[in-house]
Amino acid sequence: MKGQTLIEVLVALGISGIIIAAIVTLVTVSLQSAQFTKEQHLATEYAQEGMEEMRTLRDTQWATFLSYVPSSGSLRSFCLDQNTRTLRNASSCGQNLGTFVRKVEFQKDVDPCIGNAAKVNVYVLWRDSKCQQTGISDEFALYCHQVKLSSCFSNTNVLPTP
Repeated sequence: MKGQTLIEVLVALGISGIIIAAIVTLVTVSLQSAQFTKEQHLATEYAQEGMEEMRTLRDTQWATFLSYVPSSGSLRSFCLDQNTRTLRNASSCGQNLGTFVRKVEFQKDVDPCIGNAAKVNVYVLWRDSKCQQTGISDEFALYCHQVKLSSCFSNTNVLPTP
């Protein structure tokens, strides 16, 4: 009888350990998912803010806006740091929004922005524990998560229809 009771206790402890491990795993995954969702929401807000800055620049300083746009088919990248409206020319932006990186790219005459329009891409990049790359200079590889917004800008004045 004593041996049978000992086996029952060991089985019960084993099952309890498995249940506790499953609960801990579930809570950990849930917390990581919540953190990722929070970071993705914040990155989306930063990208929208960056696109609004580019729209404001186009509306108020067209000549300055044009100075960022390259010749047809090429690409120019800039950094849009926190609390500034000035684009910084740099090959690597670093974490310019807390733990996030915000980059702005300009292209001319690329699909779907053809004619006298410039394509503007705003990227917000970030890393977490799932990002395995380290010690590399390519920000798009180093920061394995991103939000990208794209828009076509031109100086065409749109008039409301009566």
